[in-house]
Amino acid sequence: MGLCLSRNHKVGSVSPKPPPTSWRTPPDAEKARQVFYLDGTLDPNDCTPGHLELRQLLNEPIGQRYIGTNAKQTLTQETFFCWVDIQEFKSIPTADFRKSKAWHIYHKYICAGSVLELGMISVADREDVLNFLNAAESDPQAITTHSFDLIQRKCFKEIYQSFVTLRQSPKFEEMKKELKDTYNRI
Repeated sequence: MGLCLSRNHKVGSVSPKPPPTSWRTPPDAEKARQVFYLDGTLDPNDCTPGHLELRQLLNEPIGQRYIGTNAKQTLTQETFFCWVDIQEFKSIPTADFRKSKAWHIYHKYICAGSVLELGMISVADREDVLNFLNAAESDPQAITTHSFDLIQRKCFKEIYQSFVTLRQSPKFEEMKKELKDTYNRI
């Protein structure tokens, strides 16, 4: 049986080494913190190390699953769902769709008497959201990706309260093991 060589391969030459295996490494804390400040999900004036840890876990599907399950058990799932909906809102590329999603968020979580009304939203906050939504009727560009930052940060603080209990439970170690096993697999 013959040996098949490429044109550039010379007999007796050594094949190049494959690139080294790259493992998933945790993001640098300061870089992550700056990204989260810029995207409006963390408040630069009120951020503890636990906030950064929670925010990073909210970027992970596995972390979201555990945090969502914990929110359900602690009866705070409406704040978790609102946080996720606002995060989705921030990724919408078109102004008209963003306006539609903004109204959806308002009617689902913010409006008094809504299905998943958030208890920590003040009357003034509700009025502010309604005012910017009404202003956007004539100019959809008025709704930006940062329009719900205040509401999202309030949701985050509520999620953090239940996250503290999750961190002290055996489920947290289970989540960390699942994260490690999922991303560091050959």
